[in-house]
Amino acid sequence: MNAFFIKNLMIVPILFGTLLLTAQLPNTELFMITFDDDSTIEKVSYLSDFNPNQYNNQAVFISDNEILLTTQWDENNTDITKLNLQANTVKRLTNTLESEYSPNINGDGSFTVVRVEQDETTQNLWEYPLSLDNEGSILVENTGQVGYYQHLPNLNIALFVIEEDQYHLEIINQRSQQKKKIDQNIGRCFKRSKKGELIYLSKSTTGKNDIMTYNAMNDRKQKLATALGDAVDFCLYGNLEQLIMAKDNALYRYDAATSTWLLWHDLAPYGLKRITRMDARGNQLLLINNKS
Repeated sequence: MNAFFIKNLMIVPILFGTLLLTAQLPNTELFMITFDDDSTIEKVSYLSDFNPNQYNNQAVFISDNEILLTTQWDENNTDITKLNLQANTVKRLTNTLESEYSPNINGDGSFTVVRVEQDETTQNLWEYPLSLDNEGSILVENTGQVGYYQHLPNLNIALFVIEEDQYHLEIINQRSQQKKKIDQNIGRCFKRSKKGELIYLSKSTTGKNDIMTYNAMNDRKQKLATALGDAVDFCLYGNLEQLIMAKDNALYRYDAATSTWLLWHDLAPYGLKRITRMDARGNQLLLINNKS
């Protein structure tokens, strides 16, 4: 394990330069916001100082103090990294010839990833033990070209499937291996609510995208909100699962009573200009800033 250092940015705003990244991956960095009970920012921490000016993306909490993310350690591929905030350590979980993306915890001592195989075309959903006592295996067969995914109750998995120029939503059951197409044109962001429902973005040709809920148990989907303009990244924050979207340098919260998006926090003073993916746990929020 190697140590990494958390830079707290509560008082002094930061300025970043711009560098080009090899392998055409964007220059992205990981931040964490800690809020107080009133959702006021207590501090903003820069967490990717261990790999500056590189690709650090798709971060998710696996516990209160542990984070998985996709990191480009080498020029030609990406691997999965684990940060321990309490121990202040960083550990490279995968070190393969293939590239792994989109880590997520599977709830049984394992984590899952989208793995780009050596033909650089096939994308499969793989499972690895957090203990790293074996080399992992394909989680489900015949999923098609998986881009992103989300684990759901009763061994159901939501899949973002790439098919020519379309990105559609499918649900596959690990036990039966049965698949069902749910939506035709979707965004990349998947979240799971406390009820076990999938929250996703359904794209429209009218320019007004919708954030939807889907219940795999009763095969029911319904509209939750109209998305914020062309924004595609969102998360569910806090005990009430407040719907938050990111656009440029700011975070917005959805007011269900008025069906409007309200400015929640402007993060420009902390040097963030293009906020993308997010994940929330307790009073903490992970987010990616795209510097490219």
